[in-house]
Amino acid sequence: MAISDNNPDRRNLVILSISIILFFLADGEIIDENVRLQIINVVFNKPNVLENFVWILLFWFIYRYWLTNKGSWKEGFYKEAKCRLFEKLYYPYLVKKFNLSDDFSNSWYPDKHWVSFDSNFMLSEFGFRHTSKDENGKQKHQSKPIETVSDYILVIMVTIVTFFTEPSLSTYFMPYLFALIAIILGIHNFL
Repeated sequence: MAISDNNPDRRNLVILSISIILFFLADGEIIDENVRLQIINVVFNKPNVLENFVWILLFWFIYRYWLTNKGSWKEGFYKEAKCRLFEKLYYPYLVKKFNLSDDFSNSWYPDKHWVSFDSNFMLSEFGFRHTSKDENGKQKHQSKPIETVSDYILVIMVTIVTFFTEPSLSTYFMPYLFALIAIILGIHNFL
């Protein structure tokens, strides 16, 4: 089976982590002191060296993945969190937060208020935004930071939905999760 991933660091981490997970979950074991690779006619007489090498390689792949991808999820996540799909989650809440009524005379749209997540991925900030018309018919922006417990709950809900419906979060964090599971299974097996 070919694994196609345009990010070799992610691919290496995922393949090795899943291999370790499968080894432990399937009760894999090295049954002989001699490990043979049939492809190139090599015999290893110290399997514990191979085991240690696999763990060193896993931590190297984690380091390489972190080094080349740190923070790469932010831009995609902030764009995905503003997606129309989430409007059902946050529209009623933000209308209340900005104290908006059913009067749409100053609203940018004729039948609804323009409220959304406001994100600045360069500053790693999240907030809320209301856009309306001023007296001259030009856009007027009002922003509010995330302050209350309800605000944080809304952000958490949008984050969870984003994780399962959009690629940025899951593509970035799943390799770390696989590596963590592999490490936990290795420690459990060692103890």
